[in-house]
Amino acid sequence: RSKQWYQRRVRGIGVRGKDSACVITQRKIPDKLVDEETVTHLYRVTKNTGCVMTGMVADSDMQVQRARYEAAEFKYQFGYDMPPDMISKRLADIGQSYTLCVCAGN
Repeated sequence: RSKQWYQRRVRGIGVRGKDSACVITQRKIPDKLVDEETVTHLYRVTKNTGCVMTGMVADSDMQVQRARYEAAEFKYQFGYDMPPDMISKRLADIGQSYTLCVCAGN
């Protein structure tokens, strides 16, 4: 492993209780020129659902945007908030579809 890659890793942990959850993540500032108030790994998906995203910030932002879209579309269609397990399953299905390639001519 390269030392630079290892130093950029951000760790997060979550604990779930009967009626609550707690998540903790590191807050590493990638560069001296970045405003530290803008760096976060905690995101709100819906009014009552949030998530912790680690990895590349741009990739995390796209995943959170997609989760928000899927949750809003679900609420529009069915009239209630999308449960967190359904959000995660839907994002996993979408992510899996990107790994499958059916190329014409092969």
